[in-house]
Amino acid sequence: MEVSYQLLPHWWGLGLATETVNRVIAFVFEEMYLPENIAET
Repeated sequence: MEVSYQLLPHWWGLGLATETVNRVIAFVFEEMYLPENIAET
């Protein structure tokens, strides 16, 4: 599983990426039971 995202500068600094990726990573491990995940910007 790999998570990749990109936000326009207008949306930087609002915590959107942090909140979203944290939830996606939790989903991958807690609900899909995958052994690893790669996240990149």
